[in-house]
Amino acid sequence: MSLSQKSKLLANYSKALAHPARVEIIKLLVKQKVSTFQDFEKIIPLAQSTISQHLKELKNANLLITVDQGPTVKYLLDEDEWKKYQKLLKKFF
Repeated sequence: MSLSQKSKLLANYSKALAHPARVEIIKLLVKQKVSTFQDFEKIIPLAQSTISQHLKELKNANLLITVDQGPTVKYLLDEDEWKKYQKLLKKFF
């Protein structure tokens, strides 16, 4: 991966985490491993549509994995992408 690719990836991950609600989502997923939309509603005092937008941003950054289980969607942190972000961030500092 070239330097510019690494920089773009680091910026993409960082942009995805540039909102407190998204940070809370990631914190919950690190703690619980698997969460539902209702779990996020309990900790994020925002409208459902806003929470959905934040989940979409994290998924677009490849930090979330979704698993459909009937009427319920389970959200998981993509561990490989999360480790990649941590590694890039550590090298940055």
